[in-house]
Amino acid sequence: MTDQPPTYVRAEPPPPVYTFPQTFLIGSKATLQPLVQPEQLKFHLRLLQAFWDLRVAVEERQWEVPHLPAEKELRWAWFVHLAVERFERWIPTLGAPNEPIEIWVEKNMPPLDVFMVWHAYSLNPGWYSEDRDRFKPLQNLPASQNTPIELVAFIGNLSLFNPSPTRATSWLEATRTPFDPFESASQLQSPINRDVNCPECEIAVPVEFLTADGKGYAQRNFKKHCDRDSCNHDITKDSLAAAKFARDLARDYTDPSSSSHGYGIYLAGTLYSQANARDAKRAKLAKSHILGTPKLKSLKLERVTPEDRTSTILKAFQYTTEIARATAARGMKTGGGRLLLRIMSAYTDDRPFSIELTGAVLRQGTFVKKMHDIGWTDPDFFNLAEDMVALQHSIARYHAFLDLMSASPGSFLVPTLDIDLAWHTHQLYAARYAEDCKSFVGKYVDHDDKVEENRLAMAFDLTCRAWKNRYEVPYTHCGCPLPGDTIGQRLARLRTSTLSRLPSVSNPTHLCPPSNEPFLLSGTHPSDHNAVYLSGNKANQKLSDINRHMRSAKVKKRRERDAESVRKGKLDEQRYMRGEGHDTAFLVPVPMYVYGPTAGCVGGCGAAFTSGGCAAGAGGCSVGAGCGGSGGCGSGGCGNGGGCGGGSGGGDSGGGGGGGSGCGSCGSGCGGCGGCGGG
Repeated sequence: MTDQPPTYVRAEPPPPVYTFPQTFLIGSKATLQPLVQPEQLKFHLRLLQAFWDLRVAVEERQWEVPHLPAEKELRWAWFVHLAVERFERWIPTLGAPNEPIEIWVEKNMPPLDVFMVWHAYSLNPGWYSEDRDRFKPLQNLPASQNTPIELVAFIGNLSLFNPSPTRATSWLEATRTPFDPFESASQLQSPINRDVNCPECEIAVPVEFLTADGKGYAQRNFKKHCDRDSCNHDITKDSLAAAKFARDLARDYTDPSSSSHGYGIYLAGTLYSQANARDAKRAKLAKSHILGTPKLKSLKLERVTPEDRTSTILKAFQYTTEIARATAARGMKTGGGRLLLRIMSAYTDDRPFSIELTGAVLRQGTFVKKMHDIGWTDPDFFNLAEDMVALQHSIARYHAFLDLMSASPGSFLVPTLDIDLAWHTHQLYAARYAEDCKSFVGKYVDHDDKVEENRLAMAFDLTCRAWKNRYEVPYTHCGCPLPGDTIGQRLARLRTSTLSRLPSVSNPTHLCPPSNEPFLLSGTHPSDHNAVYLSGNKANQKLSDINRHMRSAKVKKRRERDAESVRKGKLDEQRYMRGEGHDTAFLVPVPMYVYGPTAGCVGGCGAAFTSGGCAAGAGGCSVGAGCGGSGGCGSGGCGNGGGCGGGSGGGDSGGGGGGGSGCGSCGSGCGGCGGCGGG
């Protein structure tokens, strides 16, 4: 019996080794090291998993809370509203932000629900930066040390964090709620759980979060009658917002005694700009112009005591933001335009924050779900060294995204999931993020977490084209069809697009996917967690519905086109199949639920939002979404001027766009500054 020779099988060559650059070119400057590191992204993903686990626990819990609806999403919105209440109570208790981390944790570490609110607030860096200057207690939130990522690295799984007995007691005494979020949520439903100051008589009035008639503080139709005999004012979110606006107007920045308010003497939305994070000159001018209107000048406020100045202004506004807005518009150039829209968007209730944090958390929940669905938040997902290339690739693409912003400062750009993860991680280091933006991009890059959905879809199309032109590689690889206009419409706009003429960058090999692993390529799917549409106006809602239906039809048609290309051998079948299980970007926004018992996103005056995306602003840049079916990219919805409706041929008036130069100067998307077409 003779031995048979061994069977030989031709071995496939190993995949090329992915080389992660240690320095990146952004504009004309090279970084000394990556602006974020893969380990930081891993810690961020752990945090997102903790948020996901919290949401699942809230939605599946059998709550014994009066007036709480059975729908899971509405239950979550109610829980988030209570988390915002706890966040507000936590802020004044904070100690020095730069203590050694073990001491900071013992003295200041918040529960997971409050941590989640802080996280969402940080991801609106324009408002967050300004608020930290204007609202003194916020200055104790860590910005350079003991940041959210560092806390996760130090503590580990926040879902399992148990405070020391001392910390649990100090939290209870300071916030009047148990440390445990579930115990707290039940307790906050006691008959008296928040006091608001009556705008008319200024006495504290106890209110409930949920009531049977849908008029609790956490509900859309909040109303509380002031029982004081001489008052009888019906307190609403709108009257509370008007009082907040009047109070900020009443603080006289020329009075030395007002220095105790710090930058709080200026109106929200006026101090921060992309070129200057503390533009006191602009803030003074804005306030002076508003106070110089005939209505307010006739009040002779210089003769009114500081104590009575707020009530005098508020009476002139008749306790409504509508009259406050109209009054302010008369004192500002061109009726206030984008700046006034930004200012008034910060006055929606009586909370000190300039962004409605319940909606911010809910919008971030869309991003959390997407990262969970593609598997990236799994604690063991990136344990192997070879799997870390996905995070390295994300970081490389993020630096290229910043480079694209630097090269096109007036454009509205949209990230993918992997880029958005790196971007979010960078923002959680607030002080460093501000410095890096100024150094490498030339201005502060805002990240607006609510942008009108049609505008977001159009801007994504432009981002795809600009990326392909500059780096000569496709922007996305997940296999989804492109959600834009027709080829003819895209090319017509492309003729005037400055992005189409950007010089290319040769041999960007670090931007090519290091492998065809589905989990890696899925990361290049659209990040559309900030897409919003205004449902308060029937015309806007109808227009949004029409645009969404049109995009849906286009996506279906392109999917059929791609299938035909596969049959003809013109498109790789694997690439086509990668898009099979993905949610279609810009078509299924996450609802900011508004219903009888609980208001979701806005919970205050103004329209409710339905959301799902992100926005950036290097002169109006925005973030949020998706991928081109076969790597092809279209031109965008923004013209020369960048923002919505900006430049010649830019924007889409049907999608929240309009005339003007877009939302660049307010650093905000359509939803963020109250609408596009002035903002």
